[in-house]
Amino acid sequence: MDRKNHERSAAISVIIPFYMKNVYRRGMSEGHSPLSHAYLADCLESICAQNREDVEVLLVEDGKSEAIDEVKEAYKERLTLRCFRIPHGGVGAARNEGLACARGEFVYFLDADDYLADGVFDRLLALSGGKDLSYGAVERTWFKRAGYLAERESREEQQPEQQRQPPQRFENPAAWLTRPGALASGLLIRRAYLEREGIRFDETLELYPDLPFLARLLGGTDRIGWDYDAIYVKRIHNDEVQYPSLSQQVREDRTMQYVRAYRAAKEAAAQSGQEEVGRGLDRGLYAYILKAFTGRLHDQGRVVWKPEEYAVMKEAMALADPSLRREYSPMRRRILKAIAQGDDKRAIRAGNVVVAVRKRRELLKNSRLLFRIIDRYLFQKLPIKERMVFFESFFGNSYSDSPKYIYQYLLETYGSEYRYIWVLKDKRKRHDIPGNPIVVTPYSLRYFYYLARSKYWILNIRLPKWIEKKQGHVCLQTWHGTPLKKLVFDMEDVHLASSRSSYKMIFYQETKKWDYLISANRFSTDKFESAFLYDRSRILEIGYPRNDCLKAEDRQERAAEVRRRLGIPESKILILYAPTWRDDEYYEAGSYKFDLKLDLAQMQKELGDRYAVLLRTHYLIAQNLRLDGLEGFAYNVSAYDDISELYLISDLCITDYSSVFFDYANLRRPILFYVYDLDKYRDVLRGFYINIETEVPGPLLYSTQEVIGAIQNIDGITKQYQERYDRFYERFCSLDDGHASERAVRAVFGRESLSQP
Repeated sequence: MDRKNHERSAAISVIIPFYMKNVYRRGMSEGHSPLSHAYLADCLESICAQNREDVEVLLVEDGKSEAIDEVKEAYKERLTLRCFRIPHGGVGAARNEGLACARGEFVYFLDADDYLADGVFDRLLALSGGKDLSYGAVERTWFKRAGYLAERESREEQQPEQQRQPPQRFENPAAWLTRPGALASGLLIRRAYLEREGIRFDETLELYPDLPFLARLLGGTDRIGWDYDAIYVKRIHNDEVQYPSLSQQVREDRTMQYVRAYRAAKEAAAQSGQEEVGRGLDRGLYAYILKAFTGRLHDQGRVVWKPEEYAVMKEAMALADPSLRREYSPMRRRILKAIAQGDDKRAIRAGNVVVAVRKRRELLKNSRLLFRIIDRYLFQKLPIKERMVFFESFFGNSYSDSPKYIYQYLLETYGSEYRYIWVLKDKRKRHDIPGNPIVVTPYSLRYFYYLARSKYWILNIRLPKWIEKKQGHVCLQTWHGTPLKKLVFDMEDVHLASSRSSYKMIFYQETKKWDYLISANRFSTDKFESAFLYDRSRILEIGYPRNDCLKAEDRQERAAEVRRRLGIPESKILILYAPTWRDDEYYEAGSYKFDLKLDLAQMQKELGDRYAVLLRTHYLIAQNLRLDGLEGFAYNVSAYDDISELYLISDLCITDYSSVFFDYANLRRPILFYVYDLDKYRDVLRGFYINIETEVPGPLLYSTQEVIGAIQNIDGITKQYQERYDRFYERFCSLDDGHASERAVRAVFGRESLSQP
């Protein structure tokens, strides 16, 4: 675009640098990277939502990155969008290009992966009379814009206004320099002020270019306005593997770049004579050193910086106010003093003390940490036992799922040739397990011991990231269902009570522990490869062992025994209601909620005594169910370990987005889909791998009355969906023939090469 084209004026020039490397993996067309497209689309959409016609957007593409023509085309009619491309020079160069081309009275820097809350420009412009710059608050989130707005609305509904914590305020502009990741983004700056002072970004700094820019910006004026309701939303990347932000990238030169940025900023502050700006920079330097130094000691326990890094830190600290060190604890002051004097050995000794005190404090709070230490320095040095097998299902909550059926096959086929260990929270359940295995509680000392000694690990859940796996261990991940909902690296947002920002990285590290992964069908194989970034050659496409009982010759006898155990009369037509877990249904980490949207009282009234409902919910919220007045009609079977046995006794299944319908379809019995929150779940929380409106083997129902009507007309529903059901069965269930456990054992244990008992 021609820089001389200045016919149209604007109040605000929004400058957006864009740089995103191509990411290609199997299942994705080359050059196509939808996640970064979504980032940019959210960014531009938030500008549209400001509802101002006097805003121009300068999108500066930094060098050769992925094609974004599709996104630009979508917004060219809704925004005054001007696009530029420069040779790759970093965010500073891209912003300087935007400044050179800006036409607005004010400029506003916005990163392509961030977005704005509503009303930001109106609020900042209201402050701008006589001001050189105005700013609001920064609110950090893991979510795309739709998810952020939904979460914020939910938060405001649940919390009275007088109890809400406002976003962090920075009434003192110099405080920007003390917070982690100081941002030039989110500031409304009078362009004439920048031109008069000649303020630009240092293009030699790929990292931390905002620091010297802010020092010059704040050092030249005290005409500053602020409104903490003008919220800039900083989006934390939850995919550090494929889409790391600059701050998440592992860079060997990070320390050196920070010092260079600090020195340039200190020079600018000295020239302006703004003492408070200089002190803010010094606080930031000390905070950076302590975090980087002790953090690396904690992770590695060895020398953390190269000699040249100590040298530049010493030079930088010579510029800092030593009196500010008094704001820290004595031991942290020792670290800073030692680095300032160039004594790296003394700095490491002091750092180790800080880390040791921190670990001791953690150890006193959590005995599990002691067991981890014993495991690392004792158990991990013991030899692996070749015929020991370790089983865990759903974090030790049950004897169930594919680990159960693989165990039963091993026990029935090879008996005592192997020694078996089962993880159970409730040791009373050990009586449900045949064969008298060793039972351990999760994360107990015996848990760590047997995990370290067992050659084979059979699991359907992820292990904690701190579990050690050494050469010789063989881990079979059975997983727990054919996926409808998008998983891990196919998810744009992570709506969990904890670990949102690190979820994908932790998962990626976990999959490296898996030697084998079971898949029930070709569809699952494709999705696991994509969602887990997992090597396809190590996926066992053999059907699910947990579905073996659905094809067993004695399944009718098993069903009768389960009914008897639960005390349910033979005359009852049983409806299994198994809703999925909602990622966003929590109060805080460890505190979960669930609202049963199916009106059981209405169902009891209209269906009568012929029917009964089996409620199978996620174990985290099962205790919240209240069934008062529904005795004899509704049974809470959430604590029943093996859902496969509940399939056997059910005459029809009601679910929503749970993977249970893939398994239940093996029985060819009717399935109803109660999807009262379809739009939210599909479009905000997760997204689906298949078109739920055209591919699932049953009707979508949105109210209790529709569910009741479908049950009363179940024969007509069955006939209506027969062809779709047949296609579904062939695609997802054709490998489940009752012998998946046998195939798993042959693949993992290599029984063909071992002598038979």
